Amino acid sequence: MDVLCGVDFLVLHHTERSIDWPAFVRLRHRMRGWEDIGYHFVIGNGLFAQPGTLIVGRPEEYMGAHAHGYNRNSLGICLIGNFDRSIPDPAQWKAAIDLLAQKSVEYDVDLDHVIGHREIPGAGKSCPGFRIDLDIMRQQVSEAQALYRMPEAIGFR
Repeated sequence: MDVLCGVDFLVLHHTERSIDWPAFVRLRHRMRGWEDIGYHFVIGNGLFAQPGTLIVGRPEEYMGAHAHGYNRNSLGICLIGNFDRSIPDPAQWKAAIDLLAQKSVEYDVDLDHVIGHREIPGAGKSCPGFRIDLDIMRQQVSEAQALYRMPEAIGFR
């Protein structure tokens, strides 16, 4: 696998399957000829993992296979489910917001670079689902970022 060139974007996805499991996602991606699962993180929806369970996928130091043209400088975060049809479980959504906030602070990613897959030019997909309002997502990430900046602000490292 190629080494990641840095993290300038965080890209949110969905599996498009309401019934899915990270191991199945990994298997499908390997069947496509990829070396591993394309996402860096997968968040469970309660069917095969508790809602909000964070599963580490591809190691962060390696380039993902989740967003053509953005793989070299982004992390891919995938929610299990089809969010064209339903909304994420509240625990799943909270885990996504928390992870996006944490990683955006850790890598100093601008809020306008916290995006849904469909916002990538030429993506031609609804991903992470049209039931997810990406402007509200960014607002919630912005609010959650304070929790990850707080120790630095009060002198802890």
